[in-house]
Amino acid sequence: MSKGNIRRDADGTSRTIAWEWIVVWLAFAAVLGATGGAALRILSLRMNTTITQAIRPPFDGRGLVRIIALGEDRSNPGTRGRSDTIIIAAIDLNNKTVRAVSIPRDTHVWFPDRDKYDKINSAYARGGPTASLSAAERVLGVGIDYYIKTSIDGLKDTVDLLGGVEIDIEKDMNYVDRRGGLYIHLRKGYRLLNGNQALEYVRFRHDKLGDISRIQRQQKFLRAIARKALSSGSIARLPRIANEVMSNVETDMSGRDLLALAQMARDVRPEEIEMNTLPGHPENIHGISYWIADEPAVAMMVDRLLRFAPPSTAESRTSSGSQSSL
Repeated sequence: MSKGNIRRDADGTSRTIAWEWIVVWLAFAAVLGATGGAALRILSLRMNTTITQAIRPPFDGRGLVRIIALGEDRSNPGTRGRSDTIIIAAIDLNNKTVRAVSIPRDTHVWFPDRDKYDKINSAYARGGPTASLSAAERVLGVGIDYYIKTSIDGLKDTVDLLGGVEIDIEKDMNYVDRRGGLYIHLRKGYRLLNGNQALEYVRFRHDKLGDISRIQRQQKFLRAIARKALSSGSIARLPRIANEVMSNVETDMSGRDLLALAQMARDVRPEEIEMNTLPGHPENIHGISYWIADEPAVAMMVDRLLRFAPPSTAESRTSSGSQSSL
C-alpha cells in the first residue's frame, strides 16, 4: 500500500481535528482546484510537499483508487474515540466518477488479533485508521488504498465559514444526553443550518432505524454541503475555507494525490456521486445490537460500486461466491 505524508502531534498521536468525510472533502477540493496555482501553494504548505512533487503523476499512475473516510467521535479530549462514520469511496480518475459505500458503525466483523467478533467502530479505538481500513477490507472483500480521517466536531467551523447549509429536515428531532454533552433540537422543514445545528442533524439516530437512518441523513447532508461548497458564493471565502479544510485533514495521501482529487472534483457534480449503505439487517447477539452484513448482496454492491464492474460481471461474481480482494 502506498503511503504519503501522515502528520502527527508532538506526542506521536495522530491529529484528529479534521474535516468530515471524503465526499465532502471532494466538494471543497473542487473549490481548491478552481484556483489553479493557489491550490498548489496551499497543498504544498499544508502537506510538506514541494510544487514539483505536487504535480507529479498521482497515485503511482493508477486510474482507480479506494479511500476509507473515518469520522471520529471523541467524547474525551486527548483519547482516541470510535469511528462514528465509515465511508469507502471508489474514485475512477480517468472517467471522473465517484461511488461510495457507508458501513454502519455497529457492523459485525471478525478481529483476528483478538480472536473474536466485535463492532467495526471498535477497530479505530484500538488501532487507529489502519486497523479500521483492515476491518473494512474484511467486511467488503476488496482492497482499500488510502485513508482520510476526521473528527465529527471538525464539521462545525467549516459549515459556519460557508455561511450555513440548507437542509429539508424530514421531522422534528429532539434528544438530550447531558452526560455525553449532546443536545439536539431541530424542527421539521427546509432550514439553513449553522455549524452547531449541522452537528445535531448528522448525529441524530434516535428513531426506528437508528444508525441506518443516521447514515441516510449523512448522505443527504453530504450532497447539500457539496452543493453549497461549489456555489459561487463560496469562492469569495476560499482562503479561509481552504486553510480550515487543509489544516484539519489527516491522511496518508500525498499532496500530489490530493491535488489530483481537487482537479477531478471540478467536473464531478454532487448528484452524480452514488452512495449506498452496506446491505444487511439488525440483530441482537448476547444482548448487544449489531448490523449483520448480507454477504451476497454486499458482494454485488462491491463489484458495482467499488470495482466498477459491469452488471453481468457483478452477478457472475456473486453467484460463484467469489470475493477476492482486487
